[in-house]
Amino acid sequence: MTGRWKKKCGILLGTVLILAGMACVVQTGPKALEKRVTAFWHAREAGRYTFKYGGKQVDLYNDFLSEKTKRELTQQQYYGLMSLKISNPRIDGIEYDKNGKKATVTIRFDTTFQIAKLNGVAIKQTWIVENGKWVLQSNPMHNPFRSW
Repeated sequence: MTGRWKKKCGILLGTVLILAGMACVVQTGPKALEKRVTAFWHAREAGRYTFKYGGKQVDLYNDFLSEKTKRELTQQQYYGLMSLKISNPRIDGIEYDKNGKKATVTIRFDTTFQIAKLNGVAIKQTWIVENGKWVLQSNPMHNPFRSW
């Protein structure tokens, strides 16, 4: 290999490493969190636990919950907590931790409880970066759809 080819290979390798690093930032940045939270809540609104996301089939339990949450709560238990029908879910605010790897997301949605129509119910969720993607960290001892 000549010096010129070594230089070209070095530039190519450097470019690949930079792009790979950028892909990680994109998956864990603010837009990635908004995209995942929106996908999660739209699936909830539609009553779907499995759906297409990022070109592949995913489910709310396996692909959107933290490992800690999955250790504390079975899939059946988690889906049992999701019986509340919701509509018009929207992100009301996001507060990031100092390191940008943890965020408190305030969600608002509408629902009907018994015979009362409730508009703009607000809940807070903690989302963390785990294995290069944002996942929901729920407290399994509490209904994740309670209002604050």
